[in-house]
Amino acid sequence: MGKYDNALKLINSELKVDKRPRNYFFKGLLLEKLNKFDESVKNYEIAIEGFEKLIKNYIMDENVIHLKEECRQAKNRVKQVKILQNEKTSK
Repeated sequence: MGKYDNALKLINSELKVDKRPRNYFFKGLLLEKLNKFDESVKNYEIAIEGFEKLIKNYIMDENVIHLKEECRQAKNRVKQVKILQNEKTSK
């Protein structure tokens, strides 16, 4: 768990400077590994919101395909985390 805690510290310091959706996505992944599911979902939702804004603003940009894929991945992680959360609480 120590490596995830250290990575979380790094991503938190990065978020102080750069609030890109991708950073929130990575924070969601780290929190998920630490079984902090509610916090994980919150970060994925921030990432999704950010990706959707970027997609809307850069609709003609060639990178929009990548943004759409990252947004889709974040939405899938939210679904997966909620499933994991339900499994852990039903045991």
